Amino acid sequence: LDVADLTTNKGLAYARAIVRDFPGCSLHGSLPCTPWTLWNFMNVAKYGESFKRKLDRSRNKSIIMLSHFFLLAKDIIRYGGHVSFEWPRFSTGWALAKLQKWITKHHLLTVDFDGCSLGVKSRKGRPIKKPWRIVTTNPELVRLLKPHRCKHDSSEHDPCAGADTKDTGFYTPELATILLKGLTHVKAKPTKVNNNKHASS
Repeated sequence: LDVADLTTNKGLAYARAIVRDFPGCSLHGSLPCTPWTLWNFMNVAKYGESFKRKLDRSRNKSIIMLSHFFLLAKDIIRYGGHVSFEWPRFSTGWALAKLQKWITKHHLLTVDFDGCSLGVKSRKGRPIKKPWRIVTTNPELVRLLKPHRCKHDSSEHDPCAGADTKDTGFYTPELATILLKGLTHVKAKPTKVNNNKHASS
């Protein structure tokens, strides 16, 4: 949403105000994964320094959004809600030190699942595997997603490539339903809140 642009401090402040107004709400995050795709290794080698500068800018923007997401997630957990974060399973962003530190600090659970088991298809109607990963505070979300692994033969898939790549960035109704069900099923125990420190990091 433009009103809660997490690349800006204004957007972050707006989002944190919403969290304070709805204690116990849950938060799911999924940032654009393009800066962290494995294809970038090939693109840097192919296009050189100009591509690398562009990539560095997009990664810096992604890291800002990720840092702001961490602040929102801290508020969510404080007020008794659950948090989850998704990226493709082989995104190089998972190796970011600050993301790994956040996962460890909050004892997040990890669940891997495949899009082809949740209705991800090519424009030709064939399944696309789309390997996803979610980290979350919510064991119910893990329970709901864990069974959804690929059961197809590799020859049954279309590759996640070309025009289909962008389409797979959108959640299917099947996945959206599970996310909503999981995040609203159980509330975490709220931690003690100091009302004078809502805006602290």
